[in-house]
Formats: sequence, structure tokens, C-alpha cells
Amino acid sequence: MNLVPPLKILWKIIKFPLLAFLSYVLIVLGVGIYAFSQQPEPVLYQAHPKGKLESLSDLSLRPDGQGVLTFYALGDWGTGDQNQKQVTLLLEQNLSTVGDRDIKPFVLEAGDNIYQNGLTSGWNNPEMIAQLTDVIESNYAGIQYQNTPIEFHLVAGNHDHLGDMALWETYAEARFAGQNEMPIIKSYNQHHPDIADTNDQSEYEALKQSNDLIELPEIISAGTNGASFIAIDSQKMLELYSRRADESELQMDIDAHWQRLNLLASKDTPWTFILAHHPISTFGPHSGKQNSIAYHLLKILLFFVDNSGDLDHPAYQQYIADFEKFSSQHPLIFIAGHDHSLQLNSVSNTLLQVVSGAAGKTTFVIPEKETVYAHARHGFVRFDLTPEELWIEFIDVSDEKPALYRLKKDGFGF
Repeated sequence: MNLVPPLKILWKIIKFPLLAFLSYVLIVLGVGIYAFSQQPEPVLYQAHPKGKLESLSDLSLRPDGQGVLTFYALGDWGTGDQNQKQVTLLLEQNLSTVGDRDIKPFVLEAGDNIYQNGLTSGWNNPEMIAQLTDVIESNYAGIQYQNTPIEFHLVAGNHDHLGDMALWETYAEARFAGQNEMPIIKSYNQHHPDIADTNDQSEYEALKQSNDLIELPEIISAGTNGASFIAIDSQKMLELYSRRADESELQMDIDAHWQRLNLLASKDTPWTFILAHHPISTFGPHSGKQNSIAYHLLKILLFFVDNSGDLDHPAYQQYIADFEKFSSQHPLIFIAGHDHSLQLNSVSNTLLQVVSGAAGKTTFVIPEKETVYAHARHGFVRFDLTPEELWIEFIDVSDEKPALYRLKKDGFGF
């Protein structure tokens, strides 16, 4: 290489470190691609449930009166591919089996609404419009129950936080409007008490310019006094937990979240549900307990990466501990995604975890003692609720018989 003397000296200094770094990058990429490109074995796992949680096989036993509240949980749907479309068709088919209801069925979406990097920034951005078209309009915007559009209640996932969050609160809600111009896509990411909820560009610009925005938990309006539904931005909470060690002032923001949660959960309702992206209990890739040699090697190679999105991270562990403590005062059903599978995990007699993150992708599950049901299949979860009972049905795209569980209120909580 014909270089002037100073460049030759520089090249001698950096040549071997540079080659070592490039080799390291190639090894990490290779191991990462291998570890995460393996298709999960769609093995169905079912254990005998404990306590008042029962496993049933006869769908005709499920309540079907007008007073029953029926809703669905989908998570991680943001692919826009054929797998998502299969789940969409399955949802439409199941909705057609729901009888007359005083309150029409609705969907809780557990985050990662657009892969891989969320919505592209900017009002009326053509790329952002194409993303919403591929993921929502071509799949969900036309779904109806008895000739009226159903509502989709969305929280943010970690992939959504890589994009323009304010667009969900404004552009997406305005674009997907049902009867009386009310949004059928309702987001719970960035509401601000001092910014008018106009779903227009003025609200968008105000949200983008806000310096004091804290994504506190919000109530999801389901039109019933029989249950409380609370939406949280778990990505924001985990970021606060993770940064608290170096920025002690963030404890005030964490306290604000828990004060708000205690306030919202204190209502005198038989059931409390929390909708989030990050689960309290899961046994897929995000559990941090994988037995794959390639995965463990990857974690060793990425020794400098602080991944607070895995359950074995100290910040995530504190998040879990605080929710378990919270559930001892407010028994709850926690609905989340993040891992791309269907799971039912009995954490305690006051905390039941439903993982529904298989609306677009699937990843493996390694069941443990908390696991009641697990399947690495594309699908979703249906809930049918009365003041006395909660019925949970896992529905997937296979020909296998759906799994059905019943939880009695008098056996859950205090």
C-alpha cells in the first residue's frame, strides 16, 4: 500500500485493532443470525392448572348472554405479511360466532404495531402512510361486528418507540375513524393533559414539542363497570427503571406511574386487567433462560449491550417485583406480548399472565413451573367475562382444538 509516511504509521497502529474489530462484528452477526433465524418448534404444551383455574374442552359451557363482555388480545402484529393476514381472517371468523352483546367486542393490541423501527416520522409522510396501509388498513380497519367496526386499543412496544410515537395519537386515530368519526384505532402512548385531543396536525406538533411528557397509565374505556382495563407504556417504565441507578431524579417519574396505577386500580370492580407490551412472566426468547448454545454465546459476545428488554436484566427484575407486590393489593390479569407466542402463566393467586404476541411472528417457548399453556403458533386470545367468571380461549391457525380455561372470581385474589 503506497501511503505517505504519516498515514503508514497510522495504518500500522490501527491495522490489527481494526481487523480484530471487523472479525468481532462478523462473528456477532453470524451467531446472531443463526440464533434468531431458527424456526420455533410449534409444540403445544398444557399442564394441569392449579387452584380455581380450570381447563375445559366444551365450548358450549362458555357463557353467551347479552351481558357477557367479549374481547380479544393480539400482540406484535406489525409485520403486514401473510402470517398477519391469516390471524386477521381467524379473528373475523371468530367474531362471527359471538352472539348478541350489550357491549360490542373489542381488541387489545399489546404493542410492536409496526416492525422494525416504528412509524416513519412526519405528518403526511408517504412512507408512514404506506406502513399504516400495509399493517392496519389492509388487515383490521374493515373488521366488523354486526355491521359496525370494532375498536382496537393499542399500547406501544419497544419497536414502536424507535419511530414517531406522536403519530399514533394523532394521524392514526384520525385516519381510522368509525361511526360518528370516533377512532376505531385508539392509542395509549402519549396523551398529555394540557394538549387538546384533536387528532390533527396541531396536536401532533404540540406533542412533538412537549418537554414534560410522561406516559402515565391510562384507563381503557370499555363501557362496562364490571372490569377495569389499564394501559401502560412498559417500554417507558423499563427505561426509567434502567436509568434510575445513574439518574436518581427519575424515581419521581417511577413513583408517578405507581401512584397513577394505584388510583386507577382502586375502583370497585370485580376484575382488573393491565395491557402492556412487556410481560411479567414469559418463557420465550426474552425470558433470558434460553438453553441454546448459540444464544448464550451471543450474549457473551455482546457483553457491552445493556438489554433491559429481557427478564433477566436487573431493571426488568425490579419491574416484575413491583408488579407482583402491586397485585397482592390489586389482583389482576396481565396481558402482554413481546415474546411471539401464546402463553398462560399462573404467577400467583393474585396475578395471571396472558402472553399474546403471535399475531405476526412466532418464537420458541420453554415452559417452566408457572406455565399452564404454551404454543409457538400464530394466533390470539379470546376473553369472555362475567362478574363471576373469566373464560380464556387460545386460538391459533393450526387445526388443533382451541384451549379453553375458566377462572372463578371467588378463587382469584383475596
